[in-house]
Amino acid sequence: VLFAITSSPTEAAEYFVSGRILNAETNEPVVFAYVSTHETNTSALSDDNGMFVLRVNAIGDFHIHIEAFGYEAFANHVTVNANGAD
Repeated sequence: VLFAITSSPTEAAEYFVSGRILNAETNEPVVFAYVSTHETNTSALSDDNGMFVLRVNAIGDFHIHIEAFGYEAFANHVTVNANGAD
């Protein structure tokens, strides 16, 4: 699974982590992948294009977990700050 991630603050101090999940071998989107973070107890599903948006509502460090039928589970660390994600 390929995983790209970005984040963006909104004017109301809401923070989101977004990305696209692709099959590493075929470069096709992974549809209905379950994306979650335990730090904020939030989750999202990837859409038909493999895109997801996860609301985190805070600045800080997050462990993003991805699960999809037929794939090994994947985890990644992201830091959300006022300028985006690292």
